[in-house]
Amino acid sequence: MKYLFYVLATAGLAYSVHFEFNQSYVTASLIAALIHVVIWTCASWLAFRGHRGTALGMLWGAACTGPAVFFNSHFTTILEKLQLQWLDAAGFAPITEETLKFIGVLLICTYFIKPQRTRDFVYVGIAVGMGFAIVEDCTFIAHLTLKDLDSDLMGATTGVLIRFIGCTFAHSLFTGIAAYGLARGRALAGWMGGVTVHFFTNLFPSLDATFPDSLWLPIATLVVVGAIWIASLWFIVRQVRQSRRERGSSRRVSSKSSARESLLSVAK
Repeated sequence: MKYLFYVLATAGLAYSVHFEFNQSYVTASLIAALIHVVIWTCASWLAFRGHRGTALGMLWGAACTGPAVFFNSHFTTILEKLQLQWLDAAGFAPITEETLKFIGVLLICTYFIKPQRTRDFVYVGIAVGMGFAIVEDCTFIAHLTLKDLDSDLMGATTGVLIRFIGCTFAHSLFTGIAAYGLARGRALAGWMGGVTVHFFTNLFPSLDATFPDSLWLPIATLVVVGAIWIASLWFIVRQVRQSRRERGSSRRVSSKSSARESLLSVAK
């Protein structure tokens, strides 16, 4: 199964790279995307170092972006046939993206690491979500730069800011919830939880075309964005604090055991 993981990850990365190379990047959006990737990859490495499976999680998340676009395009056709095209990204992205990411969490936690605590699962989920978000943001930056008719630089800057304000950690929250469910023996419930939160995150921006002149829609979007920021930061900080507490307690136990051994040796 390890070989299957690498085969799927390689195929996904190849498709994702092919997809990105076919995007209409200009100089400003390309530079902005590269800076974005470097900064968030380095920040993720600093945050995840020492946690097993997170490097593979980042790799899998990045590899999911191209296949997610492929499946999303087919779901768009299905929504049109069901007269649900007004849902837009909220109707297909949560299901396809969370399923692809969750498969990676399941494979990594089952065949690559031996999770001993809930946080071991969750860190893998957070890493998968971050890898996905980093690459997905590049496509968004490229598209928004082309839509800005005034300046490529302004368009690229706006794209970076919008993705950051929209919460770069959102995908880590979605997949982290699914990983938490897997750790508690409730994989389906965890996956559905991630899909549900993802759905409501995409819902109000997706309704913009359906209700173009509504006043409540921007307010609802801001409320959801704020809630996602709070939930994401709380979720990630909670995992970091638990890790530090467990490391501190293990160090105290090891120091006590070493002191006990030294006393016994002196007594002998």
